[in-house]
Amino acid sequence: MQALDPLVQRFGPLELRVTQRELLVDGRPVPVRGRAWDVLLALVERRDRVVGKQELLDLVWPDAAVEEGNLQTHISALRRHIGRSAIATVPGRGYRFVLAPSATAADASAGAGSAGVLLGRAAEREALARAIDAGALALLCGEAGIGKSRLLADLQQTHPLGARAFVLAGARPGDGATPYATVARLLRRVAARLAAPLPDALRHELARAVPEWGTPAPASEGEGRARLAQACARLLADAVRQGVRALLLDDLHFADDASIGLLQPL
Repeated sequence: MQALDPLVQRFGPLELRVTQRELLVDGRPVPVRGRAWDVLLALVERRDRVVGKQELLDLVWPDAAVEEGNLQTHISALRRHIGRSAIATVPGRGYRFVLAPSATAADASAGAGSAGVLLGRAAEREALARAIDAGALALLCGEAGIGKSRLLADLQQTHPLGARAFVLAGARPGDGATPYATVARLLRRVAARLAAPLPDALRHELARAVPEWGTPAPASEGEGRARLAQACARLLADAVRQGVRALLLDDLHFADDASIGLLQPL
């Protein structure tokens, strides 16, 4: 029997060839390229949920200030190629890809099973759950498009700790050009989970990674890194006291070097 290609995903008449960045409809290629392809793939990879407009903008245009109208233009173009019903608009929230995977796509990309565990990914999910329960670090690796992000989302939704025990963030294309870009995204999401605003002193130290939080005290490069690491540790400790039990960091291959260096000791 011929092996399935995990980088080919099928949804009814649609076939996404992830590596080649190609879309076929009823077996015929359609001209979906560039940002439109990125929008489609982002929705497909997160098809288990509604994807907010700002999240899509951050995913597809990480280094540019883009008007929401550009996103709407690409959504409209995609609908012309794949059908209006393939992408649902959820008023006030965002968009969701709603076509069901074919049997082969579900097997290849680990579609959701009826019991809430991803088909073909039960062992990986259990290993991740054990790592979280043990307070350990786990690294999930694999080619683009095989369902890593969906596995994390499934784990977050089905783990006995409950979804509120997790903070999900991730790196984005272009993060490498901005020191601490990935860590800043994580810190914003952790801070948003706290019951009270950050103390001024802590917020100003964290501003070494999140500039809009204030002006940090002058320090040498080495001292600044140490003070930032200490401030991050304090923030995470506060989050743990308020119920956060795990950080899920997606797409770390896009992360900037400064963030990787900070995440290691944390």
